[in-house]
Amino acid sequence: MAEFEVKVYRARIEEHPFADAIELMRIGDYRSVVRKGQFQDGDLVAYLPEQSIVPDRLLEEMGLKGKLSGPDCNRIRAVRLRGVVSEGLVYPMPDAAEGDEVAELLGVTKYVPTVPPELTGQVYHAPGQTVHYDIENVKKYPDALIEGEEVIVTEKIHGTQCQMGYYRGEFLASSKLYGAHNQALALDESNDGNLYVRMARQCREALAEINQDLQRRPDGPHPTFYVVGEIYGRGV
Repeated sequence: MAEFEVKVYRARIEEHPFADAIELMRIGDYRSVVRKGQFQDGDLVAYLPEQSIVPDRLLEEMGLKGKLSGPDCNRIRAVRLRGVVSEGLVYPMPDAAEGDEVAELLGVTKYVPTVPPELTGQVYHAPGQTVHYDIENVKKYPDALIEGEEVIVTEKIHGTQCQMGYYRGEFLASSKLYGAHNQALALDESNDGNLYVRMARQCREALAEINQDLQRRPDGPHPTFYVVGEIYGRGV
């Protein structure tokens, strides 16, 4: 499960293949472009990943005020510098320990995009009843795949994540954002225009059949299950 974090790492410096005044710092399989000589191998640094919102204080200190993305010029996005993609920023943390989580200390938060009107709706609090699911970037785990190991590669269709199913026998539907905040969508006329609710209504009969099958399993009834997938196509 992907989690937003700003952690402290030891610097690994590499030469930039196409420039003399800048060099590369490697964090896992991510690379961040830094000024030549700004850091040394072994320095402790905080890695600020893509989609970080950086506070003004830090931007001024790093000389990046007004130079990042977003309407407030404070959001980190990948950029190509002299032919190499720079993914995220690094900030010196000489007094920290390797592995420390410092997002709160630095005031760095994750960018949350505005939800389009057709994806918003009336919700209710559903603690423990929704699924919080996301996928980590493989670059965070450079040693996860072993040379010669057999793997299966599938394509992730890019749409908008929907989750629906039964929690203790009660049908519910939610989305990635709402699910992460323990919220489910009201399945009544107040959400007639909501994309997730419309999809849940289309799938409800099939999910009810699955629910009945799970109650008859020889290993005992299963009152809770979820289907999590992407809604894609026209209108998404």
